[in-house]
Amino acid sequence: SGECAFGSKTFSTSWPPSSPGRAGCRPANRGRCWTRGGQTLPMKTWRFRLVDGTGHRPSRSRCWVRYSLAWIGPLASLVAYKAIVILAGYGMARFSIATALAVLPLSLLNFGWAIVDRERQFLHDRLAGTRLVKA
Repeated sequence: SGECAFGSKTFSTSWPPSSPGRAGCRPANRGRCWTRGGQTLPMKTWRFRLVDGTGHRPSRSRCWVRYSLAWIGPLASLVAYKAIVILAGYGMARFSIATALAVLPLSLLNFGWAIVDRERQFLHDRLAGTRLVKA
């Protein structure tokens, strides 16, 4: 869960949202935390801060791009999983461990990228022009 404090206010999110209006609360909360102080509560705990390419706080639009790009791997794996299930004739409701293992690399794409990246950046940070630095 994400939490971020600004003065006397603490913003908190829960998932799943209790009302349809809160569905955008999680990305909005992260964007607020990243643009104001560069950190969400877990990032404060681990002493990381999000900055743009120049070392300053990222803009709101750059934060939205970063958040959206972080979903590349999980969404690609979901699409690949459904395609394999349909093409293999398993039907829409059947779960296949072999198929899940086949698409696992896609779901880890953003994070696995950090292993091969020369600067150890995540794929979504590389594409969004942001980086995590020690706070």
